[in-house]
Amino acid sequence: MPENRRRAPEAVEAAALAVREVLNETIRFYRKHHESMGCKQQAWERFQQLLYYQIHQLEGCVSETAENHLIKELASEQFNLLEKIVLEKDNSACVLDFICSEIRRNLQLVLQLSSRLRRQHLLQRTQ
Repeated sequence: MPENRRRAPEAVEAAALAVREVLNETIRFYRKHHESMGCKQQAWERFQQLLYYQIHQLEGCVSETAENHLIKELASEQFNLLEKIVLEKDNSACVLDFICSEIRRNLQLVLQLSSRLRRQHLLQRTQ
């Protein structure tokens, strides 16, 4: 078996863990700050459902109990920095725009990666 095929499942799992951690940190961040950031409850609930749906879509790529402490720590550090900015800047419009754009950028990246992971996982299952 070629070396890259043996590592492919490990790479898929590591990437899926990274996606899951960013999604979980996004949920945690918004759960704590959605009101102070001006998110309406209904919009927050819908957003949360979409994030949980994306996490559910990763189940085929990674088990619920799988963890990578480095990935978890890096995602946590990034969101802790965003949280620190929110708390220090007293929710100014500029800060809220920055936070939203950073989270949007992160979500775009992880959703692209998630889509690739699902395709790769499906391809591996058919081989």
